[in-house]
Amino acid sequence: MTPYTRFDDSPTPMAASPKDLLLRLPLLRDRTTRQRVKWHVKALLRALPGAAPQNPPVVRYQVPGCETFFGYYDMGPLSADQTRLLAHAVPGGPGPAARKGPAGIGTIDTATGAFREVAVTSSWCWQMGARLRWHPAQPDRHILCNGEAKGRHVTRVYDVETGKEVDRYPMALFDVARTGEYGVALDFARLGRLRPGYGYDDLPDRTRGDTASGKDGLWRVDLAGGEPRLLVSFADMAALAPEASMAGAQHYANLVMIAPDGARIAFLHLWVTPDGRSHVRLLDTDASIGGLRLLADDAKPSHGWWLDGEHFLITMVFPDGRAEYRVLRNGLPEGPMHPSMPARDGHPSLSPDGRRLLTDSYPDRLGAQNLEVLDLDTGSFTRLGAFPPGRRYVGDELRCDLHPRWSPRGDLIHFDSTHGGSRAIYALALDKARGAGRESRRPTVLARARR
Repeated sequence: MTPYTRFDDSPTPMAASPKDLLLRLPLLRDRTTRQRVKWHVKALLRALPGAAPQNPPVVRYQVPGCETFFGYYDMGPLSADQTRLLAHAVPGGPGPAARKGPAGIGTIDTATGAFREVAVTSSWCWQMGARLRWHPAQPDRHILCNGEAKGRHVTRVYDVETGKEVDRYPMALFDVARTGEYGVALDFARLGRLRPGYGYDDLPDRTRGDTASGKDGLWRVDLAGGEPRLLVSFADMAALAPEASMAGAQHYANLVMIAPDGARIAFLHLWVTPDGRSHVRLLDTDASIGGLRLLADDAKPSHGWWLDGEHFLITMVFPDGRAEYRVLRNGLPEGPMHPSMPARDGHPSLSPDGRRLLTDSYPDRLGAQNLEVLDLDTGSFTRLGAFPPGRRYVGDELRCDLHPRWSPRGDLIHFDSTHGGSRAIYALALDKARGAGRESRRPTVLARARR
């Protein structure tokens, strides 16, 4: 099956549509300009009476004078006792100049909002930050953060009480097992070159001439010590059910996610053809012995989450723009999560009690990013709030997705947003959220499978 590529050419229509006619205007040929025009049009639509929804109360956390954010959706910013919030603080605005500078790494007191800087790093990006996280072995005191040392990307461990570096891993980690046993590393310079906005550009990419190296890929790094071990190479990925589009392509990996029990690792395998077309499919591997399974390639796999040791959820985007939340069990498709889920992409995560699925959306027809939750037992789907991005945050790399995350107790949701005019972290208490939703008495695929 041929994976979907966003760069596929569409047939030329016989008659030009209004959109085609607009795109012929010299001013609108630039993508960023088109996005800015679209932002202003949607802002006017939101200003119409009754158009904008009423949002629940939220708490805003921002370091004064800084773009403040946590990063990606696949891990949470709160300490285990929920008293401290991890954050990146970047002086200035969202433009390219800020991206060239370092990011402050630290904690925000959830009661007072005071920021305490622990470290500074040059290895970060707007989408994923520095892969900042609490250490699973000491989730109230030690944090992990990617950085640079002697010309290579590494992961440092800091004590947030003393601000001192207490440990270091020889490669930059993308994910860490909840058991605290190991992490998975990849080359963030290669990721940054092939997928700008998701890797790092503070160090040169030494792999420019490599297409599918047998000496690089996903590495297992035992946190107790020892040398990193190559678990799956790019050559291994390319050799699994090879596609014609892989000829001469550069391969890389992204969105590495370790199962809750640490036994398997799911990830996106991507390749870029010599003419710039991008392809993607979903694979997974055994965390101990390697080996590969092809999980999905019939559409564009986008964002995933391990629901438990057997079930993996992935959003699949089809060529017409529709999407589905697909559940896989032991590598085989179980079906869509639930008909209540909207047919669009989002960033899903499971609540700590395993009963609710949190997700978000890209800007809708009114330009708002929606925060949503699905009850896995009843199938009811609720929109908790809608937050339009600020006008300066236009463009693939500079945009700010909500990337919602659960608190350890499951009573709070934290998300990044620019609806207040700049990047900030927001907290929403679920007991204060009264969103609009669709009721259903039909359980989800996962709920039925667990019975």
